[in-house]
Amino acid sequence: MIFAGAFYVLPQNYALAGTELEPVPEILSESAVVYSADTKEKLISIQSTTKYYPYSITKLMTAILAVENAERSSDYIPKGSETVTVGKEILTLPEGYISAGFEVGDVVSLPDLITAAVVCNADDAAITIGTYIGRKKLGGVPDTKYNYDKVALDYFITMMNHKLNLMGLNQTTFTNCTGYDGGITSHTSAEDAARISAEFVSYKFLRDIASKYSVKYWDFDDSEVQAQETADETDSDTEPDEIDKIQEARKSRWTTENQLMNADSSYYYEYCKGLIAGKTSEDKIFISAYAEYHDISVIVVVMNSDPETAYNDIINLFDYVFNNYVMHTFIEDGQKVAEYYVKNAMDPSNEHLSVLASGGGKHLSRIDKLDLFGYEIRIDSRFFSPTEADLYDRYVSPSGGITKGDILGTMDIYYNAVYIDTVVLYAGNTVPVFENLPALTTRKWYQDVDWSNILLIVTVLVLLVFIFIVIVSISNKIKKQKLVKRRYALNNVQKKPAIHYKKKKM
Repeated sequence: MIFAGAFYVLPQNYALAGTELEPVPEILSESAVVYSADTKEKLISIQSTTKYYPYSITKLMTAILAVENAERSSDYIPKGSETVTVGKEILTLPEGYISAGFEVGDVVSLPDLITAAVVCNADDAAITIGTYIGRKKLGGVPDTKYNYDKVALDYFITMMNHKLNLMGLNQTTFTNCTGYDGGITSHTSAEDAARISAEFVSYKFLRDIASKYSVKYWDFDDSEVQAQETADETDSDTEPDEIDKIQEARKSRWTTENQLMNADSSYYYEYCKGLIAGKTSEDKIFISAYAEYHDISVIVVVMNSDPETAYNDIINLFDYVFNNYVMHTFIEDGQKVAEYYVKNAMDPSNEHLSVLASGGGKHLSRIDKLDLFGYEIRIDSRFFSPTEADLYDRYVSPSGGITKGDILGTMDIYYNAVYIDTVVLYAGNTVPVFENLPALTTRKWYQDVDWSNILLIVTVLVLLVFIFIVIVSISNKIKKQKLVKRRYALNNVQKKPAIHYKKKKM
Protein backbone atom coordinates (compact mmCIF):
# COMPACT_ATOMS: atom_id res chain seq x y z
CA MET A 1 0.00 0.00 0.00
CA ILE A 2 1.25 3.49 -0.85
CA PHE A 3 0.39 6.64 1.02
CA ALA A 4 0.73 9.92 -0.83
CA GLY A 5 1.51 13.34 0.49
CA ALA A 6 1.93 16.50 -1.57
CA PHE A 7 5.30 18.16 -1.18
CA TYR A 8 6.73 20.92 -3.32
CA VAL A 9 10.41 21.54 -3.98
CA LEU A 10 11.69 24.85 -5.26
CA PRO A 11 13.25 24.55 -8.73
CA GLN A 12 16.95 25.36 -8.73
CA ASN A 13 16.40 28.23 -11.17
CA TYR A 14 13.45 29.53 -9.20
CA ALA A 15 14.95 33.01 -9.16
CA LEU A 16 14.21 33.21 -12.89
CA ALA A 17 10.51 32.55 -12.40
CA GLY A 18 8.46 35.61 -13.21
CA THR A 19 11.16 37.01 -15.49
CA GLU A 20 9.60 38.96 -18.33
CA LEU A 21 10.12 37.38 -21.74
CA GLU A 22 11.18 39.13 -24.90
CA PRO A 23 8.35 39.53 -27.44
CA VAL A 24 8.09 36.81 -30.10
CA PRO A 25 9.85 38.17 -33.20
CA GLU A 26 7.79 39.17 -36.19
CA ILE A 27 8.60 37.14 -39.30
CA LEU A 28 7.87 37.48 -43.01
CA SER A 29 7.50 33.78 -43.88
CA GLU A 30 3.95 32.70 -44.70
CA SER A 31 4.11 29.71 -42.37
CA ALA A 32 6.49 28.80 -39.56
CA VAL A 33 6.82 26.65 -36.48
CA VAL A 34 9.37 26.30 -33.69
CA TYR A 35 9.45 22.75 -32.34
CA SER A 36 11.35 21.24 -29.42
CA ALA A 37 13.21 18.10 -30.43
CA ASP A 38 13.56 17.31 -26.71
CA THR A 39 9.98 17.59 -25.42
CA LYS A 40 8.21 17.13 -28.78
CA GLU A 41 6.05 20.24 -28.42
CA LYS A 42 5.39 23.38 -30.41
CA LEU A 43 6.97 26.46 -28.87
CA ILE A 44 5.86 28.98 -31.50
CA SER A 45 3.29 28.50 -34.24
CA ILE A 46 2.53 30.89 -37.12
CA GLN A 47 0.01 29.51 -39.63
CA SER A 48 1.74 26.19 -39.03
CA THR A 49 -1.15 23.99 -40.25
CA THR A 50 -1.41 25.59 -43.70
CA LYS A 51 -0.73 22.95 -46.35
CA TYR A 52 1.92 23.28 -49.05
CA TYR A 53 3.67 21.01 -51.50
CA PRO A 54 6.37 19.24 -49.42
CA TYR A 55 9.38 19.75 -51.73
CA SER A 56 12.67 18.79 -49.99
CA ILE A 57 10.89 17.78 -46.75
CA THR A 58 9.94 14.60 -48.63
CA LYS A 59 13.58 13.48 -48.69
CA LEU A 60 13.69 13.51 -44.87
CA MET A 61 11.06 10.77 -44.80
CA THR A 62 12.87 8.90 -47.59
CA ALA A 63 16.06 8.97 -45.50
CA ILE A 64 14.21 7.83 -42.36
CA LEU A 65 12.82 4.75 -44.11
CA ALA A 66 16.24 4.02 -45.66
CA VAL A 67 17.81 3.94 -42.22
CA GLU A 68 14.98 1.95 -40.65
CA ASN A 69 15.25 -0.71 -43.36
CA ALA A 70 19.05 -0.88 -43.64
CA GLU A 71 20.85 -4.14 -42.94
CA ARG A 72 22.85 -2.64 -40.07
CA SER A 73 21.95 -0.71 -36.95
CA SER A 74 20.20 2.58 -37.63
CA ASP A 75 22.73 4.40 -35.43
CA TYR A 76 25.77 3.13 -37.32
CA ILE A 77 25.74 2.07 -40.96
CA PRO A 78 29.26 1.38 -42.28
CA LYS A 79 29.97 2.96 -45.65
CA GLY A 80 30.36 -0.32 -47.52
CA SER A 81 27.75 -2.26 -45.57
CA GLU A 82 25.09 -2.23 -48.27
CA THR A 83 25.50 -1.35 -51.95
CA VAL A 84 22.82 -0.29 -54.42
CA THR A 85 22.88 -0.33 -58.22
CA VAL A 86 21.36 2.79 -59.77
CA GLY A 87 18.60 1.76 -62.20
CA LYS A 88 16.49 3.30 -64.94
CA GLU A 89 14.20 4.89 -62.36
CA ILE A 90 16.40 8.01 -62.53
CA LEU A 91 15.42 8.39 -66.20
CA THR A 92 11.81 8.96 -65.15
CA LEU A 93 12.62 12.13 -63.22
CA PRO A 94 11.11 15.33 -64.67
CA GLU A 95 13.28 17.83 -66.49
CA GLY A 96 15.24 20.10 -64.18
CA TYR A 97 15.64 17.60 -61.33
CA ILE A 98 18.56 17.96 -58.89
CA SER A 99 21.34 15.50 -59.73
CA ALA A 100 24.13 14.13 -57.56
CA GLY A 101 25.81 12.81 -60.73
CA PHE A 102 24.44 9.28 -60.68
CA GLU A 103 24.03 7.29 -63.90
CA VAL A 104 22.34 3.99 -64.61
CA GLY A 105 24.62 1.15 -63.54
CA ASP A 106 26.55 3.07 -60.89
CA VAL A 107 27.11 0.99 -57.77
CA VAL A 108 26.74 3.19 -54.70
CA SER A 109 26.62 2.45 -50.97
CA LEU A 110 23.36 3.14 -49.20
CA PRO A 111 25.01 5.71 -46.85
CA ASP A 112 26.28 7.60 -49.92
CA LEU A 113 22.79 7.70 -51.41
CA ILE A 114 21.33 9.00 -48.15
CA THR A 115 24.08 11.62 -47.97
CA ALA A 116 23.41 12.81 -51.51
CA ALA A 117 19.65 12.97 -50.90
CA VAL A 118 19.99 14.97 -47.65
CA VAL A 119 23.06 17.16 -48.21
CA CYS A 120 22.53 18.28 -51.80
CA ASN A 121 18.79 17.50 -52.03
CA ALA A 122 19.49 15.06 -54.89
CA ASP A 123 16.40 13.67 -56.62
CA ASP A 124 18.31 10.86 -58.37
CA ALA A 125 19.58 9.63 -55.00
CA ALA A 126 16.11 9.73 -53.44
CA ILE A 127 14.38 7.81 -56.22
CA THR A 128 17.16 5.22 -56.20
CA ILE A 129 16.67 4.75 -52.45
CA GLY A 130 12.90 4.41 -52.87
CA THR A 131 13.20 1.79 -55.61
CA TYR A 132 15.84 -0.18 -53.73
CA ILE A 133 13.99 -0.26 -50.37
CA GLY A 134 10.70 -1.07 -52.12
CA ARG A 135 12.30 -4.01 -53.95
CA LYS A 136 13.94 -5.15 -50.74
CA LYS A 137 10.64 -5.19 -48.84
CA LEU A 138 8.90 -6.98 -51.72
CA GLY A 139 11.42 -9.83 -51.67
CA GLY A 140 14.55 -8.80 -53.53
CA VAL A 141 15.94 -7.39 -56.77
CA PRO A 142 14.63 -9.05 -59.97
CA ASP A 143 16.98 -10.21 -62.74
CA THR A 144 16.22 -7.08 -64.77
CA LYS A 145 17.72 -4.95 -62.03
CA TYR A 146 18.38 -1.88 -64.20
CA ASN A 147 14.78 -1.62 -65.43
CA TYR A 148 12.39 0.90 -63.97
CA ASP A 149 10.51 -0.92 -61.18
CA LYS A 150 7.31 1.07 -60.69
CA VAL A 151 5.80 -1.57 -58.41
CA ALA A 152 8.71 -1.29 -55.98
CA LEU A 153 8.65 2.52 -56.09
CA ASP A 154 4.88 2.63 -55.46
CA TYR A 155 5.31 0.25 -52.54
CA PHE A 156 7.94 2.53 -51.02
CA ILE A 157 5.54 5.49 -51.28
CA THR A 158 2.94 3.36 -49.48
CA MET A 159 5.53 2.76 -46.76
CA MET A 160 6.07 6.53 -46.48
CA ASN A 161 2.38 7.20 -45.91
CA HIS A 162 2.09 4.29 -43.49
CA LYS A 163 4.91 5.83 -41.47
CA LEU A 164 2.96 9.10 -41.41
CA ASN A 165 -0.04 7.26 -39.97
CA LEU A 166 2.10 5.65 -37.28
CA MET A 167 3.39 9.11 -36.32
CA GLY A 168 -0.14 10.52 -36.23
CA LEU A 169 0.50 13.08 -38.97
CA ASN A 170 -2.76 13.84 -40.74
CA GLN A 171 -1.75 17.00 -42.62
CA THR A 172 0.72 15.23 -44.92
CA THR A 173 0.45 12.95 -47.94
CA PHE A 174 3.34 11.82 -50.13
CA THR A 175 2.89 10.77 -53.77
CA ASN A 176 6.60 10.48 -54.58
CA CYS A 177 9.85 9.99 -52.70
CA THR A 178 11.71 13.03 -54.04
CA GLY A 179 9.47 16.02 -53.42
CA TYR A 180 10.44 17.35 -56.83
CA ASP A 181 8.09 20.10 -57.99
CA GLY A 182 6.34 18.16 -60.70
CA GLY A 183 2.77 19.28 -60.05
CA ILE A 184 1.86 16.11 -58.13
CA THR A 185 -0.63 16.50 -55.30
CA SER A 186 1.60 15.83 -52.32
CA HIS A 187 1.16 18.17 -49.37
CA THR A 188 2.41 18.84 -45.87
CA SER A 189 2.38 21.59 -43.24
CA ALA A 190 5.09 23.29 -41.20
CA GLU A 191 3.85 21.49 -38.09
CA ASP A 192 4.04 18.04 -39.70
CA ALA A 193 7.37 18.90 -41.32
CA ALA A 194 8.78 19.76 -37.89
CA ARG A 195 7.64 16.42 -36.46
CA ILE A 196 9.18 14.57 -39.44
CA SER A 197 12.39 16.52 -38.83
CA ALA A 198 12.32 15.56 -35.14
CA GLU A 199 12.01 11.90 -36.13
CA PHE A 200 14.93 12.40 -38.54
CA VAL A 201 17.30 13.87 -35.93
CA SER A 202 16.40 11.12 -33.45
CA TYR A 203 18.80 8.93 -35.49
CA LYS A 204 22.44 9.81 -34.81
CA PHE A 205 23.47 8.49 -38.22
CA LEU A 206 21.13 10.95 -39.95
CA ARG A 207 22.11 13.83 -37.64
CA ASP A 208 25.74 13.29 -38.58
CA ILE A 209 24.92 13.36 -42.29
CA ALA A 210 22.71 16.46 -42.03
CA SER A 211 25.43 18.34 -40.14
CA LYS A 212 27.70 18.36 -43.23
CA TYR A 213 27.66 21.48 -45.40
CA SER A 214 29.68 20.08 -48.31
CA VAL A 215 30.96 16.54 -48.88
CA LYS A 216 32.39 14.22 -51.50
CA TYR A 217 31.70 10.69 -50.35
CA TRP A 218 32.84 8.88 -53.45
CA ASP A 219 34.95 9.65 -56.53
CA PHE A 220 34.24 8.50 -60.06
CA ASP A 221 37.31 7.06 -61.80
CA ASP A 222 38.40 4.61 -64.51
CA SER A 223 37.33 1.64 -62.44
CA GLU A 224 33.75 2.52 -63.30
CA VAL A 225 34.18 1.98 -67.03
CA GLN A 226 32.15 -1.23 -66.96
CA ALA A 227 29.28 0.44 -65.16
CA GLN A 228 29.51 3.37 -67.56
CA GLU A 229 29.24 1.04 -70.56
CA THR A 230 26.05 -0.37 -69.11
CA ALA A 231 24.77 3.14 -68.51
CA ASP A 232 25.57 4.16 -72.12
CA GLU A 233 23.23 1.46 -73.39
CA THR A 234 20.33 3.03 -71.49
CA ASP A 235 21.06 6.73 -71.94
CA SER A 236 19.30 7.15 -75.27
CA ASP A 237 16.32 8.82 -73.55
CA THR A 238 18.51 11.36 -71.75
CA GLU A 239 18.67 14.88 -73.21
CA PRO A 240 22.13 16.37 -73.91
CA ASP A 241 21.56 19.10 -71.34
CA GLU A 242 20.77 16.49 -68.72
CA ILE A 243 23.95 14.57 -69.63
CA ASP A 244 26.01 17.75 -69.19
CA LYS A 245 24.36 18.37 -65.82
CA ILE A 246 25.14 14.84 -64.67
CA GLN A 247 28.77 15.09 -65.78
CA GLU A 248 29.13 18.41 -64.01
CA ALA A 249 27.63 16.92 -60.84
CA ARG A 250 30.08 14.02 -61.01
CA LYS A 251 32.94 16.51 -60.78
CA SER A 252 31.39 18.62 -58.02
CA ARG A 253 30.99 18.34 -54.29
CA TRP A 254 27.62 17.70 -52.73
CA THR A 255 26.69 21.00 -51.07
CA THR A 256 23.57 21.99 -49.18
CA GLU A 257 21.33 24.96 -50.04
CA ASN A 258 21.06 25.69 -46.30
CA GLN A 259 23.02 28.95 -45.94
CA LEU A 260 22.83 28.75 -42.15
CA MET A 261 25.69 26.21 -42.43
CA ASN A 262 27.79 28.14 -44.93
CA ALA A 263 30.64 29.77 -43.00
CA ASP A 264 31.12 32.27 -45.84
CA SER A 265 27.47 33.33 -45.88
CA SER A 266 26.04 36.37 -44.09
CA TYR A 267 23.35 34.00 -42.81
CA TYR A 268 25.80 31.61 -41.14
CA TYR A 269 24.49 30.44 -37.74
CA GLU A 270 27.06 28.63 -35.65
CA TYR A 271 24.53 26.57 -33.67
CA CYS A 272 22.76 25.18 -36.75
CA LYS A 273 23.43 21.46 -37.21
CA GLY A 274 21.78 21.06 -40.58
CA LEU A 275 18.69 19.50 -42.10
CA ILE A 276 17.46 20.56 -45.53
CA ALA A 277 16.49 23.45 -47.78
CA GLY A 278 15.01 23.64 -51.25
CA LYS A 279 13.83 26.30 -53.69
CA THR A 280 10.74 26.14 -55.86
CA SER A 281 10.32 27.11 -59.48
CA GLU A 282 8.63 30.31 -58.24
CA ASP A 283 11.83 31.20 -56.32
CA LYS A 284 10.31 30.47 -52.93
CA ILE A 285 12.26 28.53 -50.34
CA PHE A 286 11.23 25.81 -47.89
CA ILE A 287 13.65 25.20 -45.01
CA SER A 288 13.79 22.84 -42.06
CA ALA A 289 16.68 23.81 -39.77
CA TYR A 290 17.99 22.10 -36.64
CA ALA A 291 20.07 23.86 -33.98
CA GLU A 292 21.59 22.92 -30.62
CA TYR A 293 22.52 25.37 -27.89
CA HIS A 294 23.67 24.08 -24.51
CA ASP A 295 21.08 21.39 -23.68
CA ILE A 296 18.33 22.74 -25.95
CA SER A 297 17.59 21.16 -29.36
CA VAL A 298 15.19 23.09 -31.58
CA ILE A 299 13.75 22.67 -35.07
CA VAL A 300 12.50 25.67 -37.07
CA VAL A 301 10.51 25.17 -40.28
CA VAL A 302 9.56 28.02 -42.61
CA MET A 303 7.48 27.53 -45.73
CA ASN A 304 6.82 29.53 -48.89
CA SER A 305 9.37 32.13 -47.86
CA ASP A 306 11.38 34.72 -49.73
CA PRO A 307 15.02 33.52 -49.85
CA GLU A 308 16.12 37.05 -48.89
CA THR A 309 14.18 37.01 -45.60
CA ALA A 310 13.72 33.32 -44.72
CA TYR A 311 17.11 32.91 -43.04
CA ASN A 312 16.66 36.04 -40.94
CA ASP A 313 13.30 34.65 -39.80
CA ILE A 314 14.93 31.38 -38.75
CA ILE A 315 17.82 33.10 -36.95
CA ASN A 316 15.44 35.38 -35.03
CA LEU A 317 13.29 32.42 -33.97
CA PHE A 318 16.32 30.39 -32.87
CA ASP A 319 17.65 33.34 -30.86
CA TYR A 320 14.28 33.90 -29.21
CA VAL A 321 14.12 30.31 -27.93
CA PHE A 322 17.75 30.18 -26.80
CA ASN A 323 17.36 33.49 -24.92
CA ASN A 324 14.01 32.78 -23.29
CA TYR A 325 13.93 29.04 -22.58
CA VAL A 326 16.01 26.87 -20.28
CA MET A 327 16.47 23.09 -20.11
CA HIS A 328 15.73 22.76 -16.42
CA THR A 329 16.98 19.76 -14.42
CA PHE A 330 14.00 19.40 -12.10
CA ILE A 331 15.73 17.07 -9.61
CA GLU A 332 19.48 16.66 -9.17
CA ASP A 333 20.82 13.24 -8.15
CA GLY A 334 21.00 13.16 -4.33
CA GLN A 335 18.91 16.30 -3.89
CA LYS A 336 17.11 16.52 -0.53
CA VAL A 337 13.39 16.81 -1.17
CA ALA A 338 11.88 16.29 2.30
CA GLU A 339 12.62 15.78 5.98
CA TYR A 340 10.44 13.77 8.37
CA TYR A 341 10.36 13.47 12.16
CA VAL A 342 10.62 9.84 13.27
CA LYS A 343 8.26 9.29 16.19
CA ASN A 344 9.91 6.24 17.67
CA ALA A 345 13.56 7.19 17.15
CA MET A 346 15.90 5.84 19.84
CA ASP A 347 18.24 8.80 19.82
CA PRO A 348 16.66 12.24 20.34
CA SER A 349 19.61 13.79 18.55
CA ASN A 350 18.92 11.63 15.49
CA GLU A 351 15.16 11.71 15.05
CA HIS A 352 14.88 13.36 11.64
CA LEU A 353 15.05 11.46 8.37
CA SER A 354 16.39 13.14 5.23
CA VAL A 355 14.60 11.99 2.06
CA LEU A 356 16.81 12.15 -1.05
CA ALA A 357 15.86 11.71 -4.69
CA SER A 358 17.61 9.90 -7.49
CA GLY A 359 18.48 12.03 -10.49
CA GLY A 360 15.53 13.20 -12.53
CA GLY A 361 15.38 14.23 -16.16
CA LYS A 362 15.22 17.62 -17.79
CA HIS A 363 12.33 19.64 -19.11
CA LEU A 364 12.31 22.59 -21.46
CA SER A 365 10.60 25.53 -19.80
CA ARG A 366 10.17 29.21 -20.37
CA ILE A 367 12.27 31.13 -17.85
CA ASP A 368 9.15 32.84 -16.50
CA LYS A 369 7.33 29.53 -15.92
CA LEU A 370 9.77 27.58 -13.73
CA ASP A 371 7.40 27.87 -10.76
CA LEU A 372 4.98 25.54 -12.59
CA PHE A 373 6.97 22.48 -11.48
CA GLY A 374 5.11 20.43 -8.86
CA TYR A 375 6.05 17.30 -6.91
CA GLU A 376 4.03 14.60 -5.17
CA ILE A 377 5.76 12.25 -2.73
CA ARG A 378 4.62 8.65 -2.27
CA ILE A 379 6.16 6.73 0.65
CA ASP A 380 5.88 2.94 0.99
CA SER A 381 3.78 1.77 3.94
CA ARG A 382 6.69 -0.41 5.13
CA PHE A 383 8.18 2.82 6.45
CA PHE A 384 5.16 5.07 6.67
CA SER A 385 2.18 4.06 8.88
CA PRO A 386 0.22 7.29 9.22
CA THR A 387 -2.62 8.40 11.39
CA GLU A 388 -4.72 11.34 10.30
CA ALA A 389 -2.32 13.76 12.01
CA ASP A 390 0.76 12.03 10.62
CA LEU A 391 -0.26 11.88 6.96
CA TYR A 392 1.46 15.01 5.74
CA ASP A 393 3.95 16.09 8.38
CA ARG A 394 5.21 13.12 10.45
CA TYR A 395 7.09 9.95 9.76
CA VAL A 396 6.50 6.67 11.63
CA SER A 397 8.77 3.62 11.34
CA PRO A 398 6.86 0.57 12.61
CA SER A 399 9.84 -1.77 13.02
CA GLY A 400 13.39 -2.47 11.95
CA GLY A 401 14.54 1.12 11.78
CA ILE A 402 15.65 3.01 8.71
CA THR A 403 19.04 2.42 7.09
CA LYS A 404 20.80 4.92 4.87
CA GLY A 405 20.08 4.05 1.25
CA ASP A 406 16.75 2.30 1.92
CA ILE A 407 14.30 2.83 -0.94
CA LEU A 408 11.46 4.77 0.65
CA GLY A 409 9.12 5.31 -2.28
CA THR A 410 8.77 7.54 -5.33
CA MET A 411 8.06 11.12 -6.28
CA ASP A 412 5.98 12.15 -9.29
CA ILE A 413 6.98 15.34 -11.09
CA TYR A 414 4.47 17.58 -12.84
CA TYR A 415 4.84 20.63 -15.05
CA ASN A 416 1.81 22.86 -15.28
CA ALA A 417 -0.22 20.00 -13.72
CA VAL A 418 0.89 17.59 -16.47
CA TYR A 419 2.84 14.48 -15.39
CA ILE A 420 6.36 14.33 -16.85
CA ASP A 421 8.47 11.90 -14.79
CA THR A 422 8.89 9.76 -11.64
CA VAL A 423 12.04 9.52 -9.50
CA VAL A 424 13.02 7.10 -6.71
CA LEU A 425 13.32 8.31 -3.11
CA TYR A 426 15.80 6.87 -0.63
CA ALA A 427 16.94 7.47 2.96
CA GLY A 428 19.77 9.93 3.38
CA ASN A 429 20.68 8.79 6.91
CA THR A 430 20.22 5.87 9.32
CA VAL A 431 17.65 6.23 12.11
CA PRO A 432 17.49 3.43 14.77
CA VAL A 433 14.01 3.05 16.28
CA PHE A 434 12.23 1.33 19.17
CA GLU A 435 10.64 -1.92 18.11
CA ASN A 436 7.54 -1.93 20.31
CA LEU A 437 5.07 0.58 19.01
CA PRO A 438 1.52 0.89 20.30
CA ALA A 439 -0.88 -0.74 17.89
CA LEU A 440 -2.75 1.63 15.65
CA THR A 441 -6.34 1.87 16.88
CA THR A 442 -9.18 1.06 14.52
CA ARG A 443 -10.81 4.19 13.23
CA LYS A 444 -14.41 4.79 14.34
CA TRP A 445 -17.10 6.17 12.12
CA TYR A 446 -17.14 9.51 13.93
CA GLN A 447 -13.42 9.95 13.24
CA ASP A 448 -14.20 10.36 9.58
CA VAL A 449 -16.74 13.11 10.26
CA ASP A 450 -15.61 16.65 9.62
CA TRP A 451 -16.37 18.24 12.98
CA SER A 452 -14.96 21.55 11.87
CA ASN A 453 -18.27 22.54 10.31
CA ILE A 454 -20.17 23.13 13.56
CA LEU A 455 -22.99 25.06 11.94
CA LEU A 456 -23.84 22.19 9.64
CA ILE A 457 -23.70 19.67 12.49
CA VAL A 458 -25.94 21.80 14.74
CA THR A 459 -28.40 22.31 11.89
CA VAL A 460 -28.58 18.58 11.28
CA LEU A 461 -29.10 17.88 15.01
CA VAL A 462 -31.87 20.51 15.29
CA LEU A 463 -33.54 19.07 12.24
CA LEU A 464 -33.38 15.58 13.71
CA VAL A 465 -34.88 16.82 17.04
CA PHE A 466 -37.64 18.64 15.19
CA ILE A 467 -38.49 15.55 13.16
CA PHE A 468 -38.54 13.51 16.38
CA ILE A 469 -40.90 15.99 18.06
CA VAL A 470 -43.23 16.01 15.06
CA ILE A 471 -43.33 12.22 15.01
CA VAL A 472 -44.06 12.05 18.75
CA SER A 473 -46.74 14.74 18.45
CA ILE A 474 -48.45 12.92 15.61
CA SER A 475 -48.28 9.66 17.53
CA ASN A 476 -49.85 11.21 20.64
CA LYS A 477 -52.60 12.81 18.59
CA ILE A 478 -53.46 9.46 17.02
CA LYS A 479 -53.61 7.83 20.45
CA LYS A 480 -55.96 10.53 21.77
CA GLN A 481 -58.30 10.12 18.83
CA LYS A 482 -58.47 6.39 19.39
CA LEU A 483 -59.25 6.94 23.11
CA VAL A 484 -62.11 9.35 22.33
CA LYS A 485 -63.66 6.95 19.89
CA ARG A 486 -63.47 4.16 22.40
CA ARG A 487 -65.23 6.22 25.09
CA TYR A 488 -67.93 7.27 22.68
CA ALA A 489 -68.64 3.66 21.75
CA LEU A 490 -68.95 2.65 25.40
CA ASN A 491 -71.37 5.45 26.25
CA ASN A 492 -73.78 4.49 23.48
CA VAL A 493 -74.15 0.77 24.26
CA GLN A 494 -77.84 -0.20 25.26
CA LYS A 495 -77.96 -1.61 28.76
CA LYS A 496 -80.70 -4.13 29.88
CA PRO A 497 -82.36 -3.84 33.35
CA ALA A 498 -81.06 -6.10 36.02
CA ILE A 499 -84.58 -7.31 36.88
CA HIS A 500 -85.09 -8.76 33.44
CA TYR A 501 -81.93 -10.71 33.86
CA LYS A 502 -83.14 -12.08 37.19
CA LYS A 503 -86.51 -13.14 35.81
CA LYS A 504 -84.99 -14.96 32.99
CA LYS A 505 -82.74 -16.73 35.40
CA MET A 506 -85.68 -17.87 37.55
